[in-house]
Amino acid sequence: ILGQILSFMFFLTPILYMPKMLPEVVRPWLAANPVSVYCTTTRDWLMFSNTSLTSQHALAVVVALTSFFIGLLVFRKLERHFEDFV
Repeated sequence: ILGQILSFMFFLTPILYMPKMLPEVVRPWLAANPVSVYCTTTRDWLMFSNTSLTSQHALAVVVALTSFFIGLLVFRKLERHFEDFV
């Protein structure tokens, strides 16, 4: 299941296309992808010299930190047996 979710999120990351090119139905899914905020921000900085930060950036930081700490907790719990899984 994780592989399918990651593939879906990869195609929803706007690296080669602008988010405006997507239909309105798909745009909420794009907003749920934390990587899309970084890609869009980088494109705005490089192409349009737009350096404004919005609440989406704060949400992306919160999602990234939450993911990091959940991963850290899982790693700490499985640390003793980690070499068995790798």
